[in-house]
Amino acid sequence: MAQLPPQIFRLLIVACLSFPLLGAAQALLGPYFSVFMQHYAVEQGEVSQVVSSQFTGIALGMISSIAAFKYLRARKTLLSSAALMVVGLLGMAYSPTWTLLLLSAFVFGIAYGLHASCVNTLLSQHGVAAAPVLNGVNATFGVGSLLGPQLIRLFETYGLPFVVLGALAVVVFFLSFQVQEQELPPRPKATPAGTLIAVIACFSISSFAYVSAEVAPSNWVVTHLTGQYSVFWVGLIPSLYWGALALGRLISAPISRMIRPSVLVILASLGATLMLLGTHNTALALYFYPLAGFCFAPIYPTLLAWLGEILKERSQIFTPIVSMIGAFGPVVTAPLVGKVVEQSGAGGIPTSVTFLAGFLFLSLLVTWLTTRHHNRSI
Repeated sequence: MAQLPPQIFRLLIVACLSFPLLGAAQALLGPYFSVFMQHYAVEQGEVSQVVSSQFTGIALGMISSIAAFKYLRARKTLLSSAALMVVGLLGMAYSPTWTLLLLSAFVFGIAYGLHASCVNTLLSQHGVAAAPVLNGVNATFGVGSLLGPQLIRLFETYGLPFVVLGALAVVVFFLSFQVQEQELPPRPKATPAGTLIAVIACFSISSFAYVSAEVAPSNWVVTHLTGQYSVFWVGLIPSLYWGALALGRLISAPISRMIRPSVLVILASLGATLMLLGTHNTALALYFYPLAGFCFAPIYPTLLAWLGEILKERSQIFTPIVSMIGAFGPVVTAPLVGKVVEQSGAGGIPTSVTFLAGFLFLSLLVTWLTTRHHNRSI
């Protein structure tokens, strides 16, 4: 198996600091809704706009990374994204109006998408050799997701959690100066199974399905289990879910060196589907949700490594596109789940999240069928 180049070490240092920052900032928004509503005097229906603004920025940042790689290369792309992180986070802390807050969330989203896409693309282009590292780096995102909401308890003054994260982004900015430009080793030319469009379409649908399936349980578990368990456990379950996902990525990092990416992601998605199927039993749902998070853990980073192994040098162009389409997953599917809950009540949540996981499993299976001959030629 090919080894990662030594110059990637400094990139990993940046990623292990920036990905927890991104995870914390994303996980912070939901619990901060009530604070936003009070501070800016906005209604319940308006406050979710901050999430939409951020995800729109993420999608734009991911697609912009294609041009950034071409004209700025890695170091300047990381520096630009870190600078935008600082601007966005401080803007969210000190915006005097709701409109400026939404703009700041959008700017941070661009930084998020640009930075995450840059790191994931630089790593995934090394193919299966990068799978353990991708799992490890993305595990730190889960750690940040666990810690982000705790900033609200530590810093009660409005905006201070964003200031703390902004200070961390400044550190990321200066560390990015040390990142070395990377030259890809020569890759043998290979013809993809089917057409390139078919391969990209399969991975894009899988990315869309994954992000939808991963986000849905954490978004709806509180609604599902309210009244079934004590307030303490209902409040804790999202953290258990993200904690299990982070732990799963740490554990899957060495495993991903021994198992083909296609096999690992298909088995993991099947496991997640079965675990979410178990959430129909409310007496056991408290255990099945974290187990689903554990199963989801290796899918996204390993999917990117699998894509990089197939696309070779073209991964710098297509990995951001696949990631961008994935970012739109919750934008499309969350309202659909909301409609189901509106019609069927909380009892419709287990079926909805199981359906999303099942769709992920089927999309990964189709992706494997589309690319299996190409995989054998590597």
